[in-house]
Amino acid sequence: MGLTKKLVAGVSTLVMITLSTGCETTKGTILGGLLGAGAGAVIDKDQRGRGAVIGGLGGAIIGSETQKYLETKKYCPACGEKYKESFNVCPTDGTELRYKKI
Repeated sequence: MGLTKKLVAGVSTLVMITLSTGCETTKGTILGGLLGAGAGAVIDKDQRGRGAVIGGLGGAIIGSETQKYLETKKYCPACGEKYKESFNVCPTDGTELRYKKI
């Protein structure tokens, strides 16, 4: 098996393990990175490796931040902290959490 095939197999295995066990932000980072790398490789036809690296980095950052935003659906009206949907009251001050408007 060639180096490229081994690399693809290794990355695919890592991705599958992370997607099945990792936290949501990690999943968003990986999916964003993979989509960005693929798009970057297609767009930069002269140097596909460069395009994949740049696209992958950008995609990973955007994927991570998007997932963080989606995870924080509630906020505390008293202190302004953001929480995941599973929280009902603010752990800091006991105020009932509200859903943020999207």
